[in-house]
Amino acid sequence: MFTSRVVWGLSRPLLYVTAVASFVVTYETLRQAGYLPDGAPTIQLTTKEPFGLTSFALSLLLVFRTNSSYGRWDEARKMWGLVLNRSRDIVRQGLSYIPEDKPELREMMVRWTPAFSKSLMCHLRKGEDLRDEVKVGGRGLDVQFFG
Repeated sequence: MFTSRVVWGLSRPLLYVTAVASFVVTYETLRQAGYLPDGAPTIQLTTKEPFGLTSFALSLLLVFRTNSSYGRWDEARKMWGLVLNRSRDIVRQGLSYIPEDKPELREMMVRWTPAFSKSLMCHLRKGEDLRDEVKVGGRGLDVQFFG
């Protein structure tokens, strides 16, 4: 968060607004508690323009953040689809390369290649159990090979 350009760009204005707001709150608290002289002026906001001006900037900030997060999600979705498609390509090419007289090797190719996608998914997501995910065709794979 502290490396974000948006945060660094807004840090000075936010610090200024926070300082002014802190001063106003402290001043009014001291005035109402009687620590300031009786003739001390009251600070009142007579217009609502500051809220109107800042709400537009806030809405733009939220729109840009939403668009950028959707862009990251969409890019990740495309990359995941590419991983799945390339896994299918590897299986298809492997089956054309492995001779038909070696069915156990062909079956291993078909079973273990999708396991890569599942193990990558479990690696990228927190809390996923690889033992539950790596089941192809109702048969579990030897998960001890995954480490």
